[in-house]
Amino acid sequence: MAKYNKKIVDAICSLIKADSYTIAEICRKVGISESTFFHWKETKSEFLECIKKAEESFKQDMLVECNRSLRKLIT
Repeated sequence: MAKYNKKIVDAICSLIKADSYTIAEICRKVGISESTFFHWKETKSEFLECIKKAEESFKQDMLVECNRSLRKLIT
C-alpha cells in the first residue's frame, strides 16, 4: 500500500476538481491501487473531506458551464 501523504491527497483532489475521471483513472495517475483509495476514504477523515469538497467544486463548475452553454443556445 502506498504511503498516505499530502502530495498524493492534493493530486487526487486536483484531478477530481478538474475533470470527470473515474476512480481507476485517478488511481493510475497518482500511482495507488483502487483498494488503497477506498481504504484511505474509509479510514482518513481528512481524505474523505477533501474528496467531498473536490466533488462539490467540480459539480459547481459544471453547473456554471451548463448555464453558460444554455444561455448561448437560447440566444
